[in-house]
Amino acid sequence: MALPEPLPDDPRKWDGWKTYGSANPYEVLGFDPSDRPAPDAIESAYRLLVQWWQKKLPLRSQPANPLSQLLRPGLDEAPQRLAEAKAALLDPARRAELDASLAEQSRARAASELARYVEFSVHDGRLSRADHERLVRFGSGLGLDEAMCHRVIESFLTEQGAVLEAEVVAEPAAAHTRGTAHPSDGGDPAAEFLRMLAAARVEDLRIGPDQREAFLNLGTSLGLDEDQAEELLEQAIFGVGAVDPSPPPKRVPAVARPTAPSPSGGAPPAPKPEVRPAAVLPPVEAPVLRLPPFRNGIGMEMLFLGAGEFRMGSDGPGAPPNESPVTR
Repeated sequence: MALPEPLPDDPRKWDGWKTYGSANPYEVLGFDPSDRPAPDAIESAYRLLVQWWQKKLPLRSQPANPLSQLLRPGLDEAPQRLAEAKAALLDPARRAELDASLAEQSRARAASELARYVEFSVHDGRLSRADHERLVRFGSGLGLDEAMCHRVIESFLTEQGAVLEAEVVAEPAAAHTRGTAHPSDGGDPAAEFLRMLAAARVEDLRIGPDQREAFLNLGTSLGLDEDQAEELLEQAIFGVGAVDPSPPPKRVPAVARPTAPSPSGGAPPAPKPEVRPAAVLPPVEAPVLRLPPFRNGIGMEMLFLGAGEFRMGSDGPGAPPNESPVTR
């Protein structure tokens, strides 16, 4: 920070006069330690501030003046504090000691801030690799080196009994299960997304903002962009171009049965292929979309219930007339 020139005369329009009470000599004279002020800049700032306070000395004889009441402590202490700050910054040995102390305080604050974010990133006693990398980048932005970031994270995990997740090795493409789309599978993520929406019967649901976001996240995880997922979700909700979630049946080609050679030794007659009816394999059940419980914007815990049937009403002897008959 730098002192404005000229300094505002009204202390109610400038908070810089309050820094005279700081324990940091840089702040007393209106500097930031990163400014690395030269001796002439220190002298100049000292003169400006001393002159500003000297102009306010007449307020001592005006105890009823609101400005006098506001500045009263500074009128007595500011000149001495300014002189002490100037002396500390102009002494090379004292300034070097001050810089080292301030740097250590800055690292401690950064480490504390990083530890606070580590706490937010640990879930169920585990810290994911992705969150670990993000925390290291965040700590670097706070001015910590990479080694210090690792020490802060490891120290917090040890204190809390948490662990860093092992690095996950990507499975080969052949290991993907049937019915699960993956951006690298080479399949059609749009068709897979529509099949999953059809299996969830989204057209029968009243989709709220949280459920909508969950479905869109599912679409993007399959490799779609947000616009594509949004368009396909709208298509599924309003029943436009709905698709059958079951894959088409596989057909077995006809097989010709070989015939024995002719007894006369001549060429056997042309075999008549036996045509078998095409075998229809049972359809593979479409995956059922199950959304995890979540909390909505007002803190209510929501549980996803899939489409189904239930009985409503009562046939009991004491049931009111409007509750019978039992309907499905």
